[in-house]
Amino acid sequence: AIIDARKGACHALPSDKFYLVGYFEYDPHNPYDPTDPDGRRYRIDPTDPNVRTDPNDPNCPPYNICDDPDDPNDDPNAMYCIPHSSPASTSSDPSVHTSSYKTGIARFSEADCTAFLNNYGNFYYNPSASGAGGENRNFYNYYSDIRFWKYNNDPNALFQEIEDELGMTVVAGSGAITLTLDKDLYIPSNTGLFETGWIGQAEDMPGGTFLSPSVYYPQGINNTTVKLQLANHKIYGNKLWLGIAPDGTGGILSTETIDFIHSFDDLKMIALSEKSVRMAYRKPPASSSGTMVYRGIMYGKDDIVIQSNSNASGSNNFKFYGTMLCRDIVPDNCESSPMGCYPLLIDNTRNISIETGTLNDVLIVHTTDGREPLINLRGKDYTIKRMLTEELTLMN
Repeated sequence: AIIDARKGACHALPSDKFYLVGYFEYDPHNPYDPTDPDGRRYRIDPTDPNVRTDPNDPNCPPYNICDDPDDPNDDPNAMYCIPHSSPASTSSDPSVHTSSYKTGIARFSEADCTAFLNNYGNFYYNPSASGAGGENRNFYNYYSDIRFWKYNNDPNALFQEIEDELGMTVVAGSGAITLTLDKDLYIPSNTGLFETGWIGQAEDMPGGTFLSPSVYYPQGINNTTVKLQLANHKIYGNKLWLGIAPDGTGGILSTETIDFIHSFDDLKMIALSEKSVRMAYRKPPASSSGTMVYRGIMYGKDDIVIQSNSNASGSNNFKFYGTMLCRDIVPDNCESSPMGCYPLLIDNTRNISIETGTLNDVLIVHTTDGREPLINLRGKDYTIKRMLTEELTLMN
């Protein structure tokens, strides 16, 4: 009822689309598009394929819309999309066509997180990105409808198109990419939002062995902090896989299980689900306090899961101030999130399962303190407010 009442006032995202944010080698799959203001045509000298002339000649054959005659690495007949886990080439994730990466967002059709992670895992591991055959990897082999927008902060640039589609403003700089919600969002079916980090292989326990067959989980970009600033907005609707850690103040309300990553020290959030809430914690960036703080409410009609998304150890702490509530409507079905790196450590017999594999300390305080910063978000659309208040009174 909450979602139905609010969705008309929200910005709706496209159905069954996943988005990757980060660093790419990219040459477009689509041929010349005459409606694209950046589309160009070039005549190739048959004696020298690298020479292209007469860009204004209408008789020139069509080539890819982003072909660049000034780029010595550009191949007008190539089409590739290669996400990278770092802003520069590394030994484990080397460049394939050019070492000059583009910052931006890639979008493609997908409706299932596990399918996406399996494809992304195969892209990195089968064959190995740094081994024989790695020079042939191409994300187009998994998603033929990829479209890429190169980051540009000019409001008249084409990048504004993907910002408008997402209802977000993007700011990218050295070591940081921030997406900020401009409005409340509505998810009509399935949406995935991830960064181009390395794909990890899940283990049975910290320092243990890889699961077989392989189970993949998303990781963050090396040397770059990527975040989604909620900016006092809420996300409503159906299935959301949020592989970019939210920050600031906001909410997610879903008819489906909510899967998200937490990595920052001042998240004020309401997460309400008709099914389960599954939060995977990631080692905080070096610039933070090293403590992940969640202030607010987690309400899952079925289960709540908190688990590790990063096998990086260190001084990692998690503090929760607010309320965790769930009803366990389906007994013994508590499941790991696809964001988790130790899925076997989730106790399916519990309705609240907390896995602390890479945490030094966990503090969970049920208190009204976590709700106070969220007063401006609740309003009349939170019909469970009274029940939450009564529960808080019992717990304090």
